[in-house]
Amino acid sequence: MHLPFLQIGARSPIFGCMKKFLGALLNPIDMERAELIRDGALLANDRGVITYAGPIENAPEALEAETVDHQGLLLCPGFIDSHCHIAQARAVNVRYASLLAWLEKVVFPLEIGYDRNEAAAQAPRFFKHLLNNGTTCAGLYVTVSAQATDEVFQIAKRMGLRAVIGKVMMDAYSPDGLLEDTQKSVDESIALCEKWHNAENGRLRYAFTPRFALTCTMELMKKAGDAARRYDANVMTHVAENPMEVKRAGELFPKSQSYLAVYRDAGLLKKGAVLGHGIYLSDNDWDIIRDSGASIAHCPISNLLLESGIMNMKPPLDRAIHVSLGSDIGAGAEPAMTEVAESAVTSQLARKVLGHEYKLVSPQGAFYMLTAGGAKALDIFDRVGDLTVGKEADLVAIDPRPCLPTDDWPDDLDASSLLYALLFRYRQKAVRAVYVKGEKVHSNPSA
Repeated sequence: MHLPFLQIGARSPIFGCMKKFLGALLNPIDMERAELIRDGALLANDRGVITYAGPIENAPEALEAETVDHQGLLLCPGFIDSHCHIAQARAVNVRYASLLAWLEKVVFPLEIGYDRNEAAAQAPRFFKHLLNNGTTCAGLYVTVSAQATDEVFQIAKRMGLRAVIGKVMMDAYSPDGLLEDTQKSVDESIALCEKWHNAENGRLRYAFTPRFALTCTMELMKKAGDAARRYDANVMTHVAENPMEVKRAGELFPKSQSYLAVYRDAGLLKKGAVLGHGIYLSDNDWDIIRDSGASIAHCPISNLLLESGIMNMKPPLDRAIHVSLGSDIGAGAEPAMTEVAESAVTSQLARKVLGHEYKLVSPQGAFYMLTAGGAKALDIFDRVGDLTVGKEADLVAIDPRPCLPTDDWPDDLDASSLLYALLFRYRQKAVRAVYVKGEKVHSNPSA
């Protein structure tokens, strides 16, 4: 059977030392389909670009290739966490039933103290947690500190992860220590963008990151939007996570049609703009997002833990809006994106049981959102997100047996059943190795 992501028998020139990965290949196709090849091979050239992915018997000869033997394991695209806060890791175990109170009492004090030294101490451990769970790419909010943001970029560069990183921008209604001068915030963000956007041959990208409308002036947001378009950079912000937040946005920006429209009016909505949460959006809001090319980062675990609500997946999916998944550390308590994906499945089941509008998400759909969906949201699908020839080899090698009820992987287990096990019985020890652009950045051989 010809699979959509394969070029069966395709031959490509050898570029220096190629790598030939052996193992079962699991690839996202769309929200309802994933393809599984039990005996597969994937070739990547010396630039980490995939030149073949398919059945091992059809793999082209590559005499100069280094063999990376993961037979008996599963090879799939690296997981993408499109929305998390690297400075909030210490907030994971602190709970509030209100977003705004949690920000005031827990998050803002933490972020005030997150300087370059704190970033240097904490970021390597944070990135190690991501890699331990198969995350190869993250959309990261830092803090208002340009120095801390620069340090996070430096550590991501050194550790080999793929990342979209932004200095948080806050010039209104913010505590001392976080409140910025508008122009200084913009200038520092532009300087970071000029230094880091598309660094490491595109592995690192910059995102202009106004925290949300409640802590930003329209002037700042417009300047951020202008800069993001000028540099073709990403945008990251929050929208409609909590009813009180929505109410406050309406009070601050009465001339805008809605909370979401504040960002449209500021010019922040564009391809590569990732909006966190979006629980309380109208049909018109969803139309604006669709027409702008922006996307939504669905954060189901944090939405429940802060008692914000349960997002309805029907409006964005019916409009073919790119939906990615976010751990939202530290409101979210779990860096494992497979568990976030599980919550994306169960949250829609909860909406159905409670009699609310819903759109059921299959395990294949959740897998798509945490791989291809994340890449599309961050506007890097030309590079990563699936195992298509021409993409960069961001891979996770997983032993599915710890996730299977009998520690056995029968030959007749299809992609849907395998994904169900990975999502609902995930064990961190299942992740055996992680690769970015074909280079190993993490391993757990003793698992």
